[in-house]
Amino acid sequence: MPHVTWKKAWDVLAVLLIFSCTGTTAVFLSGKVSAVLGLTKWSLAWWIVWAVLIFPLYQILLLGFALIFGKYRGFRGRQVKILRRIKRWFVGRGEKELSDSRESG
Repeated sequence: MPHVTWKKAWDVLAVLLIFSCTGTTAVFLSGKVSAVLGLTKWSLAWWIVWAVLIFPLYQILLLGFALIFGKYRGFRGRQVKILRRIKRWFVGRGEKELSDSRESG
């Protein structure tokens, strides 16, 4: 049976607290933004506002809470990897296809 140290237990608890605080804050702010803008939940306008405003705000909140709980470096590293993958998904495919067509033609 693996030995559990206080450091490992704190690491797990800190990650759980970071995600729970970030999610709760994002939901709270999402409700406030929706109310101010008069958006109906799950409408097209709500999704657009969520994608443009709430998703980036969630990323900032995540780093903020990670900083508070002393886990900024780990969260920042993972966030950079995820954002690179998202960027590659939207931008990278077209560039790769373009470079492949240049090489073959």
